[in-house]
Amino acid sequence: MKIGPNAIVAAGSVVVKDVPEGTVVGGNPARVIGSFWDVKEKRESSEKVFSDYPQFWSYMYKHEDQRIEEKWAEFQNKHKNDASREQMI
Repeated sequence: MKIGPNAIVAAGSVVVKDVPEGTVVGGNPARVIGSFWDVKEKRESSEKVFSDYPQFWSYMYKHEDQRIEEKWAEFQNKHKNDASREQMI
């Protein structure tokens, strides 16, 4: 039994025949489920999509820093007022 170059065998698969070059196999018994080149192409395209995420999130949350600063100032003012009330008592 031979496993060819660039062949991928899924974890737990039971290989009972030769696996040709560039083939993806899986199962019990192992069956062809795709090609190495399809997997490579899908992975490269998904890496491109995920590399765009930082730009997406920076756009989505560009005002978040300002909101955090505003909420922090509200919190500090509220507790400053609470502290001054306690001193009056």
